[in-house]
Amino acid sequence: MDSKHIINPWKEVEGYDCFGCSPDNPLGLHMEFQEEGEDIVCHWHPGTHFQGWVHTMHGGILSTLCDETAGWVVFRKLQTSGVTTELNVRYKKPVMTTDDTITIRGHVIGQKRNLVTIWGHDTKPAGRHLRHLRGHLLHLPAREGSRDGLHPLPGGRGISRDLSLSLFVNI
Repeated sequence: MDSKHIINPWKEVEGYDCFGCSPDNPLGLHMEFQEEGEDIVCHWHPGTHFQGWVHTMHGGILSTLCDETAGWVVFRKLQTSGVTTELNVRYKKPVMTTDDTITIRGHVIGQKRNLVTIWGHDTKPAGRHLRHLRGHLLHLPAREGSRDGLHPLPGGRGISRDLSLSLFVNI
């Protein structure tokens, strides 16, 4: 399947320092995304400094990987942005910091009024599903985002109000 790199539109915005996707955050995850058909994909390389226990990824970092991927699905596929209002994670198996790559995929599988459902999974060779995640994002009008210090989409395009996101991710 063809993969198209998604250019981060906030890279040159003054003050942009996202823990998930800023390439310049010295403590961040430096996530980058590709678009493959309907999927938004991140291939991420774990490091020992993201561990909770010896060689075991910290659960909060795993949740952040899912949350950030969900945000990029909404940004790319719905052409809007938002903030997470709820995040519930069920861990099934540990992820090791010695793993070469963690691949997170997400895509929209449905939308009913203001509720968008996204499904995600991993592409590990063994097909292991390591966690489930459900979350909600609240989308703000561009002028409110600017007033509250959030970065709306470049160009100031309006953002639909009260659009929430249900996210189901296995990775």
